[in-house]
Amino acid sequence: MVLGACLWVAGLNAGLTQPQTVFDAYTRELRSVFWNEIYPDGGETLYCGLEFKYREDGLNIEHVFPVAWMTRHFGCGNHRECLRVSPAFNRMKADLHNMYPTREDVNYDRGSLPFGIIQGERWRFESCDFEVTDIVEPRPAARGEIARAILHMTESYEVDLPADRRDLMQAWHEADPPSQDELRRHERIARIQGTRNRFIDHPD
Repeated sequence: MVLGACLWVAGLNAGLTQPQTVFDAYTRELRSVFWNEIYPDGGETLYCGLEFKYREDGLNIEHVFPVAWMTRHFGCGNHRECLRVSPAFNRMKADLHNMYPTREDVNYDRGSLPFGIIQGERWRFESCDFEVTDIVEPRPAARGEIARAILHMTESYEVDLPADRRDLMQAWHEADPPSQDELRRHERIARIQGTRNRFIDHPD
């Protein structure tokens, strides 16, 4: 596979100790790689567990660590300005470890809300264990993947996460260890992008 101009050697990725090869921007080519090489045989959506065989209408790519949080972290202005002036923002936005397939409507409702636990069971969508108030509570089977994505992003890009949120992500990570599907996805991303998520490699 030749990824051409969308790959570059970045030297030391923030928070990591070995040279990394990373995507330098969230491009159409990257999105094609996401669907065709990370999910070549389909899979299931993150928040609802909806099975799919290929990219279908109504699906998109969710940044688990939201892009809005990235703009605040780098302080480079709004999304458009950050794309224009910040290579670090572009690399963070293009990190495949942070991307999962989701239903468009569920992704829209999540927005950039933080994750947490909501009392009771008030599902926003039929047949999807997904609850929204001023926080989002995902289904238990997705919590480990969510936690490991966020922990990877905060460590790799040196983001300060509030202590209560970090504690919750650590608890979700420990309660829902990586599945075989997550391990397979991780190896595909590592081969494509050249970086690994240590919370998947070393879940203990």
